[in-house]
Amino acid sequence: MKKHTIMGMVLLVSTSVMAGNLSIPVAFDNAKVLPKGVRNLRYNNVMVEANTKYNEVGNTVGVGNSMNVDVSYNKLIDGKDTALEKGILQGYLQRHGKELGAVAGETTGVVNVEVDAHVPVFAIGLTRKWTSALVIPVVKSRTNIDTGFLAGPEFQSIANQLISEGKSFKAQEVQQKSNNAIIDSVAKKGYKPLAGEQKDMLGDIRIVNKVQLSSKRDYAIALTNSIVLPTGDEADLDKVVDVGAGDGQFDVSAGLNVDLYFTSKISLTARTSYTVQVADTTAKRVPEKVDTTLTPDVDYQVKRDLGDIFYTSLGANYLMDNGLNLKGQYSFQYKQGDRYEGAKYASHRYDWMGQNTSQRLHTAQLGIGYSTIPAFKRKQFSVPLEVNFTLGQPLAGKNVANDTTVAAELALFF
Repeated sequence: MKKHTIMGMVLLVSTSVMAGNLSIPVAFDNAKVLPKGVRNLRYNNVMVEANTKYNEVGNTVGVGNSMNVDVSYNKLIDGKDTALEKGILQGYLQRHGKELGAVAGETTGVVNVEVDAHVPVFAIGLTRKWTSALVIPVVKSRTNIDTGFLAGPEFQSIANQLISEGKSFKAQEVQQKSNNAIIDSVAKKGYKPLAGEQKDMLGDIRIVNKVQLSSKRDYAIALTNSIVLPTGDEADLDKVVDVGAGDGQFDVSAGLNVDLYFTSKISLTARTSYTVQVADTTAKRVPEKVDTTLTPDVDYQVKRDLGDIFYTSLGANYLMDNGLNLKGQYSFQYKQGDRYEGAKYASHRYDWMGQNTSQRLHTAQLGIGYSTIPAFKRKQFSVPLEVNFTLGQPLAGKNVANDTTVAAELALFF
């Protein structure tokens, strides 16, 4: 029996850690299935630290970049609690010749997100052509948030003027209010206080099937199908920054895997799939303005249709006689824009929710693994198992994270 047939006992089914948005693949899939009655238990540990992302035009920015916005004097006036306070501040600024539409400063925000996903996968060969698997991710996340305010030179002159007038307490109040500009704005719109946190969450469970259509000496072809169940914890509606382990709706995908065997050691795998994110109804915050997602308005009956996802990849595999396995893969993913509808607010406000939601991601992956299966066949090792390590790096993208993903995997066959 050829080595590539033996390695067909491997079933890699997890394309990404969480459903919904695009993320770096964490597996090298192929067209192989498990022999009938053979079971496979895999444990994957996927680690990613999200500090940067690709924006709408493909430039790299910080995850908290949306918090970095110019603040005009008018916005500072609007931030006052009462009409009297607003009038007093407006009068003071106008008396000192300040243009109310001018920029007073800039709010700043830095967000760091660490995700550590533990993904057990149980698979079984139901027939010699059909393998089925269950994927149950458990996601640990840690979020850190830091906000502030960078005052412009004219704004600083106001504080200096207040001090010269013997109103240093007012200057301190202005400085404090400015430094808390984001925090105050978030609180007034009904969000929970900005704070870092750690969470343990169940992810979206996935049911995967692979049916091998053909297996010859030089190639193999298989159809894949998966259903993603909405079991994962969703992001909190009342948090400006939150990490969810699911998006609350079903996904259905179908794909085709093709293996080409050049020798018993060298093979190529081409894969393509299409995922339909099933439309549903959910609760969402509906933006008041086109340029910000912060809003106090909540609609509990928003009709949501998350964009479908297209995936394709090309990978190479080199299996050495000693069981060492070297892998490389390029993948491309594209997600259509999301669509939202509702009746509680004006229709154009729901259209704003779909802005900048289309995504694309080009990724390179490198992997190294060791398998005892060749030695097990030679009766030189008592347990058939595998250990794999993968490094995934984004090459380019749009509206997706731009950070390296590291994954480790242990697989047992019985």
